[in-house]
Amino acid sequence: KSGYDELVSEWESVKERDNVKEADVRGEENRPRTGRDWRKGKDVTPEQFTNELGFRGVDFGNWVSQGKNAKERQGMLNQAYDALMDLSNITGIPPKALSLNGSLGLGFGSRGSGAASAHFEPGTLVINLTKTRGAGTLAHEWFHGLDNYFSRLRGGEVAFTGDNAAYRQNNYVTYKPEPLFVHKTQRSTPITKARLEQMHEQNPSSEYFAPFNWQEDPNHPQGVRPVVEKAFADLVKALDESPMAVRAKANDKGADGYWGRIIERGARSFENYVISKMMQDGYNNDYLANVRNAADFPRSQSRYPYLFPEEVAPISEAFDTL
Repeated sequence: KSGYDELVSEWESVKERDNVKEADVRGEENRPRTGRDWRKGKDVTPEQFTNELGFRGVDFGNWVSQGKNAKERQGMLNQAYDALMDLSNITGIPPKALSLNGSLGLGFGSRGSGAASAHFEPGTLVINLTKTRGAGTLAHEWFHGLDNYFSRLRGGEVAFTGDNAAYRQNNYVTYKPEPLFVHKTQRSTPITKARLEQMHEQNPSSEYFAPFNWQEDPNHPQGVRPVVEKAFADLVKALDESPMAVRAKANDKGADGYWGRIIERGARSFENYVISKMMQDGYNNDYLANVRNAADFPRSQSRYPYLFPEEVAPISEAFDTL
């Protein structure tokens, strides 16, 4: 009772030191882009954007004015076009395929409000970038779109029933990349191949966990080629084994916290991947991905939710394979 004010002050100091905010992980400014001049020095037209990239629609919010500045319509369209062309170059995916078979829409300050710099809407398949803080997030949100797209190939969207966690787990392929395994003759809880192998190693004398007694779950939804499922599974395995997973989880207040979710670790590591590829080729595009370096991170290094430079290689290899 006598030290209440001091105690509150100390607690606020701890929160200020450790609680990671979205603003903590983004660079404070976006450097001018360097790299190939995809537009030949001209403004990209809405028709050119749609025809070359295949997006089903591009929307602007009412408060996004006409103009060529970074936060005006033509300026935002130019930056998005350059960023997506850079992304095509980095991933080896044809520009028109970046719209994920024409399913994606793109919004600039046109959908919703709040503290988020950007968001992907799985129900409407729209990537929304805010007018003021959307720059630097396109790669992150595009990977959410990709993650969701491969899940939809297994039969479409699984409807929302009131449980946000269940909706995420049913609509992003990184939660369930490969078929689970079930016992051939006995009741069992479906488990991953890696978990089955682990249980067999821990119980070598038990026939129950012998691999020959297990089979792929016959109820596993079809639609994604097994080689792609394996590539996603290998990416998830690499992410789970990365020290980043421990740091990210330290930022969460519960089991299903934001920072530690596999879909978020996948999207953040994709940003690292994109940045490392651009660095290798000697250019930058902060509109596509802008991540604050670990050395400049304003919180404890033990809570840095991105990859340290020395941690990028195995994740980059997994993305290359995917």
